Amino acid sequence: MRLRVVLFVMATWVLSSASPALARPGGGGSYHGSGTTGGGFGGGGTGFSGTGVSNRGGGGVPLGPFGTLILLGIIGGVVVLVLVQRNRQARGFQAAQYDATAAQRASASLAPLQARDPQLTEQSIAQHVMPMQDQLRNAWCAGNMLPARPFVSDGVYSRFQVQLALMRQENRRNVMSDARVLALTVEAVADAAPLDVVHLRLTAAARDTEVPCNASDAQIHAALAKVSAQPYTEIWTLVRCTGAQTKPGDFQVGTSCPKCGAPLAGGEMLKCRYCGALVCSGEHDWVLAEITQLSEWRPRQQRAPGLDALRGADAGVAAEVLEDRASYLFWKWVEAARANSAAPMRKCSTPALLASGARWEWARGASDVSVGASDVAKCVVGAPDGQDHVDVLVKWSARFNGSPAYTPCRTVVRMARKSGVQSKLSMTALICQACGAPLSDSDTTKCDHCGVELAAGDQAWVLEAVMQPGQS
Repeated sequence: MRLRVVLFVMATWVLSSASPALARPGGGGSYHGSGTTGGGFGGGGTGFSGTGVSNRGGGGVPLGPFGTLILLGIIGGVVVLVLVQRNRQARGFQAAQYDATAAQRASASLAPLQARDPQLTEQSIAQHVMPMQDQLRNAWCAGNMLPARPFVSDGVYSRFQVQLALMRQENRRNVMSDARVLALTVEAVADAAPLDVVHLRLTAAARDTEVPCNASDAQIHAALAKVSAQPYTEIWTLVRCTGAQTKPGDFQVGTSCPKCGAPLAGGEMLKCRYCGALVCSGEHDWVLAEITQLSEWRPRQQRAPGLDALRGADAGVAAEVLEDRASYLFWKWVEAARANSAAPMRKCSTPALLASGARWEWARGASDVSVGASDVAKCVVGAPDGQDHVDVLVKWSARFNGSPAYTPCRTVVRMARKSGVQSKLSMTALICQACGAPLSDSDTTKCDHCGVELAAGDQAWVLEAVMQPGQS
């Protein structure tokens, strides 16, 4: 009887420890799996239930030698299966979240935006999202997100770029095939001046696996042939400036300037060479601002404390812009922590934060990092230090120090900017506000082109603190 109890406890422990705390969103080791977050959070773990063994009179039924061998065999088989599953999870094969009801869901009304843009329809949005999804997935699998840059925000672009870099360090490459969209519905619509916001519930399916970075085409094909296409559901958030109009049906998403329609040349992913427009700003067309894990997404119920006061001081402020900037800063923090180098953060963080160590120990041993959601928590206007401050709660998960289990984390990113600064509404801040040149990751606090100081918060929001929730 004691042996049976010990084996039962061992099996229960192995099974429970095999399940990660959270599934990854659109990223980490998998483009989808959202999240990612890709893009996230949520996703079920492996459950275990069993029937209790009756102990009559305190004795129990003896197993005998053959019974013991059979029980050992069963437990051994369970352990092997669990270890295989743990290995798959460690390599990014976790099941993605999937909404089986997606095809039957009704879409939210676009009426709040159609009064200003009568050409806006579910079909026009789908015509944008389909090529976005294809280009984003192809860029991810190729290991270079630059082709997707014209229609993604700073936060989304940084998220995927950092995840790809971390995977390369671990000799891992995510590959996909047989991808298809199963359902696309409008989940919510917001006339949130100065932005139009549309949240989409995107359900798709694809074969998804990992290979070494140097895998040949034949090896990739063989690896994908071993897995079946799995469905997943994500919430995509599209934003554009209030007043932007729907593009014609033949507009080439990702390869044409959203302002003048001219073709974008290779490497011309931030600014159009013909009209000078910032193509990923959201000023002229939809930009993918966030991919949220299904379990983490919630409609915005109310404004964060202090946000209205901040908007009163700077009309270019929007919650989505602040959250995207915080997401960008979070990923630069993760990149710096993993590299044990301040260079990725130098232009976008205060010198005081870098001098303090920037809490890198919280992310130094992290792999398969993924963000489930970023939400503005608090804004402070005109603080005694002459700065405005914004706290953004980032919900993320990661595997730490080689563990197969995913640990959920909540971190507050505090941003600072000089009080009185007026910003132009944009989903990108990766250009120098003084000279317009794109910013690089060189290990200096100044613009490499004009020499203006960037880390003081005189232009854009900079990272001032990394904290736990509840810290001030």
